[in-house]
Amino acid sequence: MISSIDYFLEFNIVLVLLGIIYMILFREEPNFRFRRFFILSSISLSILLPFISFKANSPFPIISQSISKSASELSFIVLQEIIITSEEVEFWNFPRVILGVYVLIVLFIIIRFLLGIINIIRIKRNSNSKITRFRPFWIIENDSINGTFTFFNYLFTNNRKHLTPQVISHEKAHVNERHSVDIILVNMLTALFWANPMSWYFRKHLQDLHEFLADRKALRDGGETEYINTLLSQTVPGLQLSVGHYLNKSLTLKRLKMMKAKNEKIKKWKLAVAFTFMACSGILIGCNEDVIKDVDDVLLTATQLQVPEKYKNDLKQYQEANPDADFVYIQIDSKNEEAFNRIKSLDPKSIAIMEVDKSKETISLLFNRNGALRSSQDKGPDENGIYTIVEEAASPSIGLPNFYQYIRENLKYPEQAKKLGVEGKVLVQFVVNEKGELTNVKAVKGIGAGCDAEAVRVINEAMAWKPGRENGKAVKQRIILPISFALKGDSNNKG
Repeated sequence: MISSIDYFLEFNIVLVLLGIIYMILFREEPNFRFRRFFILSSISLSILLPFISFKANSPFPIISQSISKSASELSFIVLQEIIITSEEVEFWNFPRVILGVYVLIVLFIIIRFLLGIINIIRIKRNSNSKITRFRPFWIIENDSINGTFTFFNYLFTNNRKHLTPQVISHEKAHVNERHSVDIILVNMLTALFWANPMSWYFRKHLQDLHEFLADRKALRDGGETEYINTLLSQTVPGLQLSVGHYLNKSLTLKRLKMMKAKNEKIKKWKLAVAFTFMACSGILIGCNEDVIKDVDDVLLTATQLQVPEKYKNDLKQYQEANPDADFVYIQIDSKNEEAFNRIKSLDPKSIAIMEVDKSKETISLLFNRNGALRSSQDKGPDENGIYTIVEEAASPSIGLPNFYQYIRENLKYPEQAKKLGVEGKVLVQFVVNEKGELTNVKAVKGIGAGCDAEAVRVINEAMAWKPGRENGKAVKQRIILPISFALKGDSNNKG
């Protein structure tokens, strides 16, 4: 399931991209109906595309089965995650202040919009004696109304004498084409995504297009001069409700120009560019899960790659000793929770090579899909004599439960991280040498704000382990420990 942060960012990205296409290709087009269609389609695509995910076919076999081995057997390669929660958190940290301000503005815009609808309902209730049926709408006359406007199938006016045949034709166009539905949609859009200028841009253009379409319908039923004079006679100062379609709205030179513009077909090349761009936007958002950074619940993506040149000799040796093996080299986003679950589902004896790349924040694995590799060719050490998998894995001398307890009792949530509202996962890598000492401790993936340094400090100060053993000899073994920092109230796991 896509996260709210993913959705918010992807929605705004798509809306801006499609808005740019509209501005470049269609902003001055006299085909008002198509322009309305494009704006509504852009909003709909922005809403729906973040939920769509495409999976590209790979020339390599996909991991389609879990090897039936206990996940705990791998816990000495990637230890069970430990969660550290803050004892106390400043409630008004910077991210919460920003979120609070954003939500307050959203509420203000929504409340103002709802007050407009409530005002329309109030006018209708106060005008019961002056409501008449004139298909396709109900005509409501009230002296408090400023001008003439429609909302759904209600036509509001302060004087029935203003309802000339052309005015009626204009307002019918709003009702028959359900322009009020568009108004509700774009007002909700600007409320929820008010920080995106494209939402306001689309709202303004859609409202103008409603008037252009209605004007064009009115001009078919009467003369241009007569209609313009009618609009001018009803142009009065005063407050207008944002939810209604006012007859005299924005009587500008542009609107007068659009009345005279002939409806033309959109050029085919413009359509081709627009729909190609829409398709590419969909594929980009659907396929590229890495657009959103550092989000814990992003969907797992494992990129299957050719084996790097530096591992070709190792692969050849493994293939010679295991002719029936089906080797796969994959690269997994180390920021992802599900990546660790995928790793833990593998038989540790099937893994030939595991590498953590700090700069790219990835974990790379070369493993045998068909299960364990032959013991005669168990994994050897790297160029520094460090093993990943050994016959007898390294373990804390005090036992894993006590080691985890040591981490919980000694690791402190950094004050800087509390103030900034920083939380997330730190991957600490270390090597247990032949004496059981913890060496080469470093954060191969971090979140900053003091959390990386604190995790490294605690591991550096930890007591010695029992070294891993291979062929009866103590050897160096690489270990990875995931430590999650969670602000109080964000996790049910207490540290």
